[in-house]
Amino acid sequence: MDDRQKPPAPTSPPKPNSSPPAAADAVQRTGDPAQNGTAPTTGASGAHTSAPSPTNPSAPLSPEAVKVASQELATALIAAATDNVAISAGLTPAAATDQLKSLDRQRIADLIEQIKESADKLAADQPSRGDLKILSRTMRELRYAFKVFSPYRSRHKVTVFGSARTRPDKPSYEQAVKFGRAMAEIGWLVVTGAASGIMEAGHVGAGRENSMGLNIMLPFEQSSNPIIAGDPKLVHMKYFFTRKLMFVKECDAVALFPGGFGTLDEGLEVLTLLQTGKRDMVPVLFIDEPGGKFWQPLLEFFNDRLLADGM
Repeated sequence: MDDRQKPPAPTSPPKPNSSPPAAADAVQRTGDPAQNGTAPTTGASGAHTSAPSPTNPSAPLSPEAVKVASQELATALIAAATDNVAISAGLTPAAATDQLKSLDRQRIADLIEQIKESADKLAADQPSRGDLKILSRTMRELRYAFKVFSPYRSRHKVTVFGSARTRPDKPSYEQAVKFGRAMAEIGWLVVTGAASGIMEAGHVGAGRENSMGLNIMLPFEQSSNPIIAGDPKLVHMKYFFTRKLMFVKECDAVALFPGGFGTLDEGLEVLTLLQTGKRDMVPVLFIDEPGGKFWQPLLEFFNDRLLADGM
């Protein structure tokens, strides 16, 4: 898959970070430190401020410099969510942040080596051409999707599922337009399957600048809607499983409008991932048109059969 022009960096403010933990001889956290670089920041007066140099910890510190350095350290610590990280005692916040970034670079290098090692083992296994095509396409699709979504990781996103066959004159289409518009007004990106129907409606409401798309390549009906077509925030994917991974991995909420097998499949998979802990908890909304009862039988089935039978 050829690289396209890198999409512009988002302009909305990033998600807030928690305050840094209290100092101790050593801090234990779990996770992958953030990969952001260090840059001077601009204070309220317009002057550039920076964190204290780790080589000169005794230099005078302005309150703004302390705040910036502490926020950077907090960001790195919060991002550590999967691996044990030990921070050396006695470091300034800026030096501790640099240490975390160095550890992160090493972990990234280790992961690249693991990918290369797996490729070498794959060659030795002498797999079939069909197996290799699946692996090759999967890695290319995910690599490109990660590249497209990476500049927007600080933006909240809602994934919208729904039927591709819903016509613009239907109440549920207008409901999806209103929903997309409301989410864009509060700074969220609207991610859909990029096709027609409900997916198009979500993009119509959000507008091109606040829309992202994950289109599936099918022999019928799945061309991109005119709102997102040709946009650098649109990714075309061959496999449903890579597409669904991106839908769930990148979102902060999920909204389901009336739809068919595809919508039911996507919604139930999200619920399964939440139930099994494979995905952090996010809101899942089953949205109907005003006065509609599309989702009511499913809710009743959940309550009367699944919950009642202890499933």
